[in-house]
Amino acid sequence: MSLQQAKVYLITRTDLPLGQRAVQLAHAIREWSERYPAEDRVWYQTSNTLALLEVPDELALQRLLKRANLHGIPAAPFQEPDRDNELTAVAFGPTAKKLCRRLPLAFA
Repeated sequence: MSLQQAKVYLITRTDLPLGQRAVQLAHAIREWSERYPAEDRVWYQTSNTLALLEVPDELALQRLLKRANLHGIPAAPFQEPDRDNELTAVAFGPTAKKLCRRLPLAFA
């Protein structure tokens, strides 16, 4: 994969209201930038492409995060304080392409 094709994958939950999904995706990209500043800079300067995706619920998001961790894929989970610290979104780096390829587009 060339750097120009590299994406950051942002995943949220379809069981959240539409507006909250958008906000949680924004939290996830901010969390990614904070946790992985060097990777974020390279991605931003060479690609700056996002993939906004969804899973059905918190359990599905937890499972996806666990799979990423098992495969050493950089992840930046976001837990929403206003929702009792539920896992509401996760950002993954470009190496998550295979992990995310079958997830549906957000807001489709």
